[in-house]
Amino acid sequence: MLRQVEYHPEAKTEMIESKKWYDSKAERLGLEFLLEVKHAESLTVQYPECWPIYEAETRRYIMKNFLFLLFI
Repeated sequence: MLRQVEYHPEAKTEMIESKKWYDSKAERLGLEFLLEVKHAESLTVQYPECWPIYEAETRRYIMKNFLFLLFI
């Protein structure tokens, strides 16, 4: 069974604000940001141990096209 993705409330707020910021820079850029977040979620749920341990047994996924990290 795949794990469910959950966000800390502050991380969720940051993601929403980031989407708004990207939208203010270029049309559809916020959508592209959210699509990359969803792709990162999918990868980290399917392969949670692919990324090296960051600290306190957490791992992090560094998004390629946007300045945003997901902690696993």
